[in-house]
Order: sequence, then C-alpha cells, then structure tokens
Amino acid sequence: MLSLQSVFVFMLFAAPAGAQPAAAQAQTSAPAQREMRSRELIINDENANTLHEIHVAGGAPTSLVLPQPLADQGGAILAAPPDIIPTPSRVPASATRLLVLSPAKDVPAGKSFPLTLTFADGTVQSFRLVTVAEEVDIQIAVKLQMQAKASAASAPALTAAINSLRAQLDECQATSDVAGTARIAALVLRQDLDKPQAFTAERRNVRHRDKQSRLLVEARAVYRLFGQSFLVLGVQNRDASANWQMEKAEIAVSGGSSSQDAKVLSAQMDVLSLPPDETARVVIAFETPAQGADQRYLIRLFERGGNRHVELTDVQL
Repeated sequence: MLSLQSVFVFMLFAAPAGAQPAAAQAQTSAPAQREMRSRELIINDENANTLHEIHVAGGAPTSLVLPQPLADQGGAILAAPPDIIPTPSRVPASATRLLVLSPAKDVPAGKSFPLTLTFADGTVQSFRLVTVAEEVDIQIAVKLQMQAKASAASAPALTAAINSLRAQLDECQATSDVAGTARIAALVLRQDLDKPQAFTAERRNVRHRDKQSRLLVEARAVYRLFGQSFLVLGVQNRDASANWQMEKAEIAVSGGSSSQDAKVLSAQMDVLSLPPDETARVVIAFETPAQGADQRYLIRLFERGGNRHVELTDVQL
C-alpha cells in the first residue's frame, strides 16, 4: 500500500516575465495514457467559494500562472505534515507570478491535498491537488474576475468605490444650485414679516490688512443677508517652503464693555492647500450679532496640523 510519505516535493520560485513551464520534460515523465492539459481557471463571484481541483501527477511539474504576486507572508500554504511535504521557502511577492508544483509520485486514489493562495491584494483562494488517470494539468492560468466578492483592496473593488464617489460628486454638483436656492428660501421663511429690517441685504467693503505667521491676510468685504454675515478674506502664503491649510475660523465681537463670540456657520477656502506665493479667498459665514455702536470684530484663522495661526483684531465690519 502506497504511503503518503514523500508524495510531493513542493517548489516555489521566481520566474522572469514570459517564462514558460517545462512542459517538454513533463511529457517524458507522465504516463503515456494521460492527456497533458494547458487551461484557464476563471474564478468569479459564482465559483469563488468552490474548492477548485488541480490535477497533478508524479514526475510532471504543474505550473500555476498567477494573476498577481502572492502575499509576503503565508502566500502559499500546502496543508500537509512537514515530513511529507517540506515547507516551501519564501520568495518576495514582487518576484514571481509563477507557482510550480513538482510531485514525486501520484497522489493516492481517494486522497487530496488542499492548497491555499493569498494574493497581494488580500484575495484568498483554495484549491485541492488530486491525481486522476485521464489527465494532468501542465499549466493553469488563474484569472480573478470577482466583483461582489472581490477583496476590498483589489482592482475591481477600488474601481467600484471610485465610480461610486464620482457618482456622488456628480450628484452634488448637479444639485448645488438648487440646494443653495432652497437654503435662501428657508432663510426667508424664518423672517418676521413685522420686522422689515430683518430682510436687510447689503455689501460693505472692508479695509483691514495684517501680516502674521508668514501670511498676508486682508479683509475685503462683508455681505449681510437674512440675519447672516459672509466675510470675504484674501490670504497670501509668504512661506517659500510650506503650503498652508485652513482648519477652522472663529469670530468674536465686542462693543462698549461687552464681548461675545459669533456663531460661525461655515469657513471655506477656495483651494484645499495654499502653495507658497499664491493667494486664496476665504469666506466665513456667521450669524449676524445684534448691531451696536462702535463694534469691533476679532477674527482668528487656524492652520490644520500646524501653528501658523492668524488673529485680526479691531476689525470694523
């Protein structure tokens, strides 16, 4: 009775692109009655959970042409005791897309060995190695065509995520004008018809400039509409070696002996990151405080992940 001892010698090695498996050697060593096959194995959503068979035979190397490199750790695992099948030596994942199985003898009838492959993108697929009398696989080109069951880091999954984000962005852009109009309508609905001054809509030019933290900041104008104010600033980055990103803005108002914070509703810059020697516009939206004589504003801009903050004091709006 044939023992499983010394059934397989398992080899994993790097092969240059375009390398062909040694089919000619296999033809001389495999039994004459076996058909030597070269085929594709397409793995998709429907058969992703199937334990795919690989037909092997003693003395006939079987080459698996992989769609991508294997993971650095545990990329190829053959479940068998070490004294039966030696543990394969590791090869850097970027070095090979060719996995060669070289059994010393046929797998006994009714027996099989599971083979688990983990690819660089995290996809895991399992196979079972068996010997059949009719044929032997000399070369198998493995192709991964999964969508719903694809690994989160796989190309199909990343493409689907990008397409979804692009669709959401297109939808936001398509509805931005409508949303803005609806917001103004909501502001009108909240006004008290018995207080006409609540409908005040005006633009006032502002002249206030300061240089701090290698930034030149200038208050340019303020718009007031339906109880809200929109302050427009110009910001020039005078640091020759670092970009500047705005994290948030704060506004406080003082008049006479009292001081209070104004509720900031939004603070936006027209670029995500301001390069050296470039100028951007900043718009700060805040609730218009009760008007009083001799009011002064304190405006703070905070840098994201840094300490290049700006504080404009004694600003008249």
